[in-house]
Amino acid sequence: MPAYTQLNKSLIEDLCLAYSLGKLLSFVILQGGSENTNYRIETEKGNYVLTVCEQKSIEETIGLANLLSHLEANNFITTKIVANEKRQYVQLSEGKPILIKQYLDGIITQNLSENQLIQIGKAIGELHLIPSTGNLPKEFSYGKQVFHELEKPNINDPFIIWIKNMHELITTNTPSTLPKALIHGDIFYNNVIVEGNNIVAIMDFEEACHYYRIFDLGMAIIGCCSNENKIDFNKASYLMKGYRESTILEETEKELLQIYTAYAAAATAFWRFRQYRIRKPEKELENKHLEMQTLANCALESPKEYFLDL
Repeated sequence: MPAYTQLNKSLIEDLCLAYSLGKLLSFVILQGGSENTNYRIETEKGNYVLTVCEQKSIEETIGLANLLSHLEANNFITTKIVANEKRQYVQLSEGKPILIKQYLDGIITQNLSENQLIQIGKAIGELHLIPSTGNLPKEFSYGKQVFHELEKPNINDPFIIWIKNMHELITTNTPSTLPKALIHGDIFYNNVIVEGNNIVAIMDFEEACHYYRIFDLGMAIIGCCSNENKIDFNKASYLMKGYRESTILEETEKELLQIYTAYAAAATAFWRFRQYRIRKPEKELENKHLEMQTLANCALESPKEYFLDL
C-alpha cells in the first residue's frame, strides 16, 4: 500500500522527541493496511510503529488508544501503546491523528499450527471476559445493519439479492438474549503475530465493539481456519478447544455458531463489495468479495453437526 501521508525525517524526529523515544536511527514505510499509513521507526530506545490514522477523527483515534490501554491493563496480548510527554496517546501530525506503538517481533503466517490455534482461541475467550469500555460501538461497523446500503437502483448484481437474503437469515436467528462482549471483530491470520509455535499478539483492534461473542468466533473460523474457499473444521476444532479453556459457550450460541460463521463471512464479503465496487473501485479486486461469499455458503451448506462438534 503506498503511503497516504509522507512524513519526512524532520517530522519523525520531532515525534520521537515528543514521545521520549530517543534519537531516531532509521525509518521505513510498512506495507499493508487499508486505512492507515504505518512507519517502522528505530530509535536508540528500541523499535516502534508510527501510525498515521488516515480515516479516523481524533476522537475515534483517542477511543482506539484508550481501548489498547484498557487491554494492556487487563493483560491481554496485543500492541502496547506509547504515551507522549504530556501523557497523551494521540497527537496531530500534518493535521492527522497519530499513534505510536511498540514494534512486535515475529511473523504473520496463514499456516497456523494446532498449538497456535489453541492459543488464539484461548485469547479470544480471555478477551470476551474483559469488561467493555463505555465508548465501544454497539454494532459491528460493517454488520447486518448496513447491508441495506447496497440496495440502490444503480447497483445490479446477484450479490445484492444474496446479501439481502443473508440479512433476513441472520435477523431471524438473533435472539435478544444472545450473549455479547468486547470483541475484536476481525481476527484473521494476518492480525496475529507469531514466533516459533507461539502467538506473540493479536493486533488491529480497529473494528472492536460490544457485539455477539459468536460473531467473533465465526470471524476467527473464517479468518484462521479456512483453506481454498473451504472451512477446515479440524483447524476450527483446535480454535474452539482453546476458547473453552477460557470460557464456555451457551447452548444458544452452540446452535447458532454455524449461522454466525456464515454471517462473519457475509459481512466481510459485503465490505469488499462496497469497498472495491462502490467506494474505491479497483478492477483487480472487484470480485474479491466472491471468496467470502463462497465461504459463507460453505458454512451454511456444511452439516450442522460439524459446528456442534467443535
